[in-house]
Amino acid sequence: MLYSLKNDSVKLSLDKNGNLKELTNLVMDHNFAGNLGLWRIIYQQGIELEKELKSENYIPVISTSDKQIKIEYHINNPIKLELIINGSLEDNHFVFNVDINNLSKECVISEFQFGIRNCNLNDSHKLYWSYSIGEKYDDLNKAIDDCFAHYMAQDNKAVEKSSIYPGQSGMNFYLFASETNGFYLGSHDPSFQKTLHLLRKRQNEIDALMVKYPFINPGESTRIEGFTLSPFKGSWHRGADIYRKWANTWIEPHSVPEWIKQMNGWQRIILRHQYGEQFFKYQDLSKIFNDGIEAGINTLFMFGWHTEGHDAGYPNYSYDESQGGFKELKANVKKFQNAGGKVILYFNGKLIDMSSDFYREKGKLVSEKRKDGSE
Repeated sequence: MLYSLKNDSVKLSLDKNGNLKELTNLVMDHNFAGNLGLWRIIYQQGIELEKELKSENYIPVISTSDKQIKIEYHINNPIKLELIINGSLEDNHFVFNVDINNLSKECVISEFQFGIRNCNLNDSHKLYWSYSIGEKYDDLNKAIDDCFAHYMAQDNKAVEKSSIYPGQSGMNFYLFASETNGFYLGSHDPSFQKTLHLLRKRQNEIDALMVKYPFINPGESTRIEGFTLSPFKGSWHRGADIYRKWANTWIEPHSVPEWIKQMNGWQRIILRHQYGEQFFKYQDLSKIFNDGIEAGINTLFMFGWHTEGHDAGYPNYSYDESQGGFKELKANVKKFQNAGGKVILYFNGKLIDMSSDFYREKGKLVSEKRKDGSE
């Protein structure tokens, strides 16, 4: 017996064990499903930090309606938890929301991985990866094999290629596409929580996953929204259109200043090094401008302009009184601008200098910490 969501364009089917039997764009008739479950859980128990649950090891209760499917797991061994996956068919996309209730007394659910395990791909399907501003890989197997860790990672279980959003990846999706068809895996998550884009190669099987980090303690529960699967007709552009349509519901585009559009580069200059050495002074900005103009560059990206030096003293930025302080810095920046140049002052909004008064008085209270309290 199969449980299905479908319309005239797409179809998703699960068997009685919750394994994905069909993920198809009916116009193109290519089934991307791999006959395995939709999820994988990593949990912590005692000193073991990466224990695994796989969906195909548990039999769910499944129910369907016209445009919805509900997959409900009650797991009692080795960890006790309730997992409910609600899927719906929206605009030719299958969207899944997940509710997790940790009923155990000692385990922490650290990762929830969702996607297509053992993807059914052929050589014509290329990987379009949203790392940085976007990458294309013609040889998917080589792209993953090149990530072989050699040391410490469990390469015997799977070789993994990954990218984190927000941070390394500029968009929260990736896809596989030929010239005629493909499938899209996205996280349309309104909370914008950290998401790992994860490819796992196990022998000759490849899993395409989106990973969330709920860290659900015993007795706690959480909801994860917006896992999106879409088998589509056409080139990779049709997959990108899916993300753009969702992004249009929240993104606020900013107009780019004309001088940035015309900028062809910048000089990256450190005035004072983090070890204290002074390379340039405020009074040297005119010479820096002239040097840049000779190369056709009129913009200065200025690091280490404060007393502490580059990457030191954060989040304090004190003007260097030995060079005339704020008044002299402002005057020399103004000269740079009057000559036709632009100046960008570098600052860092994340790092805290542990030798600073700020850290001793306040920073240690607000710094990022691991579960054991270490920074």
